[in-house]
Amino acid sequence: MGLAIPLVGLNELQSTIRLMTSTRQTEILVVGAGPAGLATGLALSRQGRRVMVAEKARIRRRKLCGEFLSGDGWRVLEDLGLSTRLMRAGVHAVGAAVICPDTGNHWRQTVGGLGVGCSRSLLTAELERSFFASGGRILRGCRVGAVEGGSGRVMVHAREGTEATRIEAAVAVAAGGHRSQARVPMQSQPVHRRNPWFALAVHCTCDEVQHLPDAVELYPLSHGYAGLVQIEGDRANLCLMSDRPISNPMRYIGEIRGSNRHLDNRLRVLSLDSSSLAMSAGFDFRAQDPGFLAVGDAAGPPAPVLGQGLAMALQSGLLAAQLIDEGLQNRLPVEQIHQQMRQLASTKFGRRRRLGSGLHYLLRHPMLTRMVVAGMNCAPGLSHWLVRQTRGPLPAQLGECPQVASATA
Repeated sequence: MGLAIPLVGLNELQSTIRLMTSTRQTEILVVGAGPAGLATGLALSRQGRRVMVAEKARIRRRKLCGEFLSGDGWRVLEDLGLSTRLMRAGVHAVGAAVICPDTGNHWRQTVGGLGVGCSRSLLTAELERSFFASGGRILRGCRVGAVEGGSGRVMVHAREGTEATRIEAAVAVAAGGHRSQARVPMQSQPVHRRNPWFALAVHCTCDEVQHLPDAVELYPLSHGYAGLVQIEGDRANLCLMSDRPISNPMRYIGEIRGSNRHLDNRLRVLSLDSSSLAMSAGFDFRAQDPGFLAVGDAAGPPAPVLGQGLAMALQSGLLAAQLIDEGLQNRLPVEQIHQQMRQLASTKFGRRRRLGSGLHYLLRHPMLTRMVVAGMNCAPGLSHWLVRQTRGPLPAQLGECPQVASATA
């Protein structure tokens, strides 16, 4: 004789599921604990807002990053009161940019206050420390799914480990990078995947500091380009972009050295730290819209050739914080705040994106690169103008720390 099991009615089942789902409430929810998300959260927390950051990773880990922070991004850190601590940690001032084709002359442009070499891990740690000190909260191991709006509130469906969670907030901000999973149902557009780019980054060390680059260096390669910049200590960060799949990162680095003799000479005196390796794929360098307010790479990563990723992440975070605070004070609909952010971001970053896309295209073609380098060497004023047009206002110098100030004098 079989055991009879009573069936649960649909309404009762739905009620049971709701009871099993925990609900959290906050004023502002930021999805992603990277530089853009933490800068947004920190600025809002200091304005007295209740901010919660949802981060899918349980611990901080190495992320793909060029680790060059432009001077206009450094000004954001000064506004947030973080620049002094970073200088004491040994960030490296960068006062020049260099393009080194395999053959022909190279191009070098000195620009005061151009930027600093700073590891993403150091930057994120300082932002996180200040965010906690301001009263912010981070939910780690929280994977965000869908975002729903209505009645002046947004409902975010997420999972904390194996537990389903709903987070209610007045405003939600996407800051989860170029592969952010947070999307508004039925509103987001599929990511365009034509000509996907593959990228990797690895730290390098050197026993003799004088062999480390004193500028941010760009090396055109046969299927992409490489960037090298010194960060804190005796380390440098090598970042590679390729339009070909990368199956074995360390082998690939060995192969591309043959396509640019200047990069090969540089790497001969550097030791690669394979434990610091980070990779990613499927980059789309166009502005994107996940369906709600987005900052940093979640709104579309800029072409990395400009070294503007970190700066634009920080700048967009502060811009979003200002719009959100003013919008909540004036009781504006979330959709209106979202629209304001899109318009202001387009105005502030649109030119940089277009110029970055053009230079990104040039570096894929060695002959065009050599022609452009020759032209910029003949017209130094034009090249200086071009550098200035690809970033916001730069500081006169990058601080009063002797190591930083001396490199920009």
